This record gives sequence, structure tokens and C-alpha cells, in this order.
Amino acid sequence: MNVDNQINEVARNFFRTVEAKITGRADNVYRQIQAGTNASLLMQKYAWKCPKEYQELADIDFVHTIMVRTPLIIHTKSNKRTNTFAPSDHNPVLDFKKGDDDWFCFPALVGEVLIFVYFHKDEMSSCVATSGLFQLAREEDCRGRKPDAILFFGNPDGTKDTVYYHDTDNHMWIGKTSASPEIDYFGYTKKTILTLHNLAMINRGWLPIHGAMVNLYLKDGRKKGLMFMGDSGAGKSETIEALSNLASDQIDHQETVFDDMGTIHMDEDGNLRAQGT
Repeated sequence: MNVDNQINEVARNFFRTVEAKITGRADNVYRQIQAGTNASLLMQKYAWKCPKEYQELADIDFVHTIMVRTPLIIHTKSNKRTNTFAPSDHNPVLDFKKGDDDWFCFPALVGEVLIFVYFHKDEMSSCVATSGLFQLAREEDCRGRKPDAILFFGNPDGTKDTVYYHDTDNHMWIGKTSASPEIDYFGYTKKTILTLHNLAMINRGWLPIHGAMVNLYLKDGRKKGLMFMGDSGAGKSETIEALSNLASDQIDHQETVFDDMGTIHMDEDGNLRAQGT
């Protein structure tokens, strides 16, 4: 963060020096705007349990810490998602184009699922945006552990694939999103990560839900779980937001369990349980 602050200070000083030379006088009102960077990332090597088929990934740096200057504004090449995530007839690791220092890994904890998301350096903005939605796993979460899923995002293989594959030998789900202008949109990042999460959950016997769920704490002391499911844009989140206003005489407060994607499973006592991502 200190280095990032120094870079921003250099950029601001340069701009102000040029401005003063052109106008012939220095400003007497200064605004500390962002300058130089929007975010910075600290990388480290993690010793994780890497199967032999994935040895090319063993020395790729992991994102250890991210610093974001808000509001983070990213100008992407696309603003909609059109592709679907389809099964592949082969392991996408066979298509992996490593290059020289072209990749880094964002280890994401998506609910209980550990996903190593390998971003090509051209998709760095998507990596930074991911930290606003999914928990960045710590080194102790990854050390000596094999992930539940791996995603290659922005693979320069000349296709427009958005695919997944079940590596049954290593008990991992592998996804690939090929490099193209269309994927320069965070919707692709989010949906591909969530698809791998859902596949892993289904494999465990859990039911993924695209929807929203809240626990309502009523003024008479009762607690109720309420879940809405539907297509994107159907109004699930908006309905939850409206609940407290429409029934303020009955609802004391509410807590959100999930607001986009969650899972339902049976606990050891046969009761339904839900958790989010």
C-alpha cells in the first residue's frame, strides 16, 4: 500500500507541475483525486497439493493481498453475457497456454468450495473485481491442499470456449474461458466461477439454487426462512428489499442468507439447511 501511495503521489505531482507551468501559477485549491492506479496486488508463492497433470501451475504466483481504490471504475469491452457453460470432451488443462509470467491465481472461497481461478494478465481487472464478490482465500486455506475446482480465465487458445470438465481421477472440476473481447465483462467471471461451484455441490449431493433467501425475525418471536427463485431480473432481490417496508408492523429485522446463488442440503438430523456463496 505504501508503494501504491507513492506511485499515486508521483502521478499527481507530475500533473500539477505540468498544470502550473502551463498556467503560470500553482493551484490554491487541491483535490486529492485518484491518480496512477485503481488497485494493487501483492503476489506470493503457495505450496499447494498439485497433481502431476497440473505441474505447469505449480510455480504460478497467488494473489495474497488486494488493495482497491474505491469507487473502482472499469471500462470493459462488453456489458452482456451470451455464452453458456458447456461440458468439454477433454480436460481444459490440455489447452492451457502458459507463456512467460502471463498468469496469476486468485484463490476463491465460494461457500465451502475452494476454487483456484487462474487469470491471464490481460484479465487483471476481472481479478480485482472478483475480490468484491468472492472471498479471497488465505495462504493457510490453500497450503498443502488440492482445490475443488480450477478455472482458466482468458486462455489465449484462439477459440471462444466456455467449458467445464470433471477430472474424476483427481476429484476436481476444471473450467476454461477462452480469451475474446466478449469475455471482458464481469458477468462471465462470476457465472463461470459459480458454475464450477454448483457442479461441485451437485457432486456432493447438494442442490444449487439461483435465487435469494432471507431469515425473517418476526416481532412475535418467531423466525421464518423465505426463499425466492426465478430468472435474472425477475425481482428476487427487490422483493426481499421490499419485505421490511411492506410488513414493518410484523417484521423486527431480517438477515440475508444469499442474494444470488446458494445451496440446499439435508443435515445429519434430516433438516433442510441453506447457505450462500
